[in-house]
Amino acid sequence: MVLATLVAATAGGTFVGLPAPARAASPGPLVQAPNFASLLYDTDANATLIARGIAPDGSVLGPGLTPTRGALRQEPSGTNVLGERAADNAARIAKVSATRLIGRTASQMAAIIRGAINDGCTEVIRGVVHNFGCTSHLVTIDEVSPTFSNPATGGHGLTGRHFSQAMALLARTASPWGTSYAARVGIYVDAGVSVSIDVGHGRNHNLNARGRPQYAAFTDLMPGLARAGALWLEMYQGVHIGLGTAPLTNAEWRSLPGRFVGFLTSYGGSVTQVHYMFGNAGGATRSCANPQGCVWSMAALAGINRQILASGPGEYRLGGQAAAWLQQFNAYFQPIANAGLRAW
Repeated sequence: MVLATLVAATAGGTFVGLPAPARAASPGPLVQAPNFASLLYDTDANATLIARGIAPDGSVLGPGLTPTRGALRQEPSGTNVLGERAADNAARIAKVSATRLIGRTASQMAAIIRGAINDGCTEVIRGVVHNFGCTSHLVTIDEVSPTFSNPATGGHGLTGRHFSQAMALLARTASPWGTSYAARVGIYVDAGVSVSIDVGHGRNHNLNARGRPQYAAFTDLMPGLARAGALWLEMYQGVHIGLGTAPLTNAEWRSLPGRFVGFLTSYGGSVTQVHYMFGNAGGATRSCANPQGCVWSMAALAGINRQILASGPGEYRLGGQAAAWLQQFNAYFQPIANAGLRAW
């Protein structure tokens, strides 16, 4: 995943967010939504810690986040550490890099995505063929960024429009697994897209406060997002902190989820498609001794935020905060078996 820059692509300006964690609040238990899924996109060490619930020193952190609780693993991991015939093959997710789609026609994009869903996660990494044994027949697009915005506002040609047309083709194509191909597509949404939608005014979320076009327009892209099975909002900046990332601001956490969902539903999408991708939450401050706790408390704010969290959180590059993230997960979600993933 290319880390989000959190600078919204604009036609005449930029917007940069700065992290400012909130004070952690006591979590209330959440009822898992019917479409609950939790996507792990991290190093083998962090993914293993989260799945086992055991720290490197052997101490027990709590119940692990396993596939039976809704966990999914983003492949390729790079090492195939779990093995080709591992019991969790059905929880392994294939990936299509967005760079493979840029500049393609709608039919070419659809063929690439459909092929990845059909395939079992065979990847060539540094000249070595790895078969990750994916049997979920799910795929993520990594990642939809301002490159997919309308061409007049900085996008790469008709990439956004062609992507939406490709998703329409996939929505009309039944898969062998009981859904359309579009329903088996998950999309990582770069913060450059969601923050631009958040700060933009007007029907198309691309105007500044004076009513003039300034921010990127995503009207070409939104129909495609509305057809996806899952949208994973990257709730972090592309700034490294150790081996992780930096969180969005409190203000962004309060406004971005609702504004993004409002825009999505205007194109026929639904809040039930939307999930959070958490990253590294930064260091402790005077107002926040537990950065992951503070970020999770913002994610769990009443209303749209809490509804999104109930659909299942994902995580990316937590660095040294994998244990803290798992502890927050267990504070919000009971260790009960998931009913089983049918699509996303």
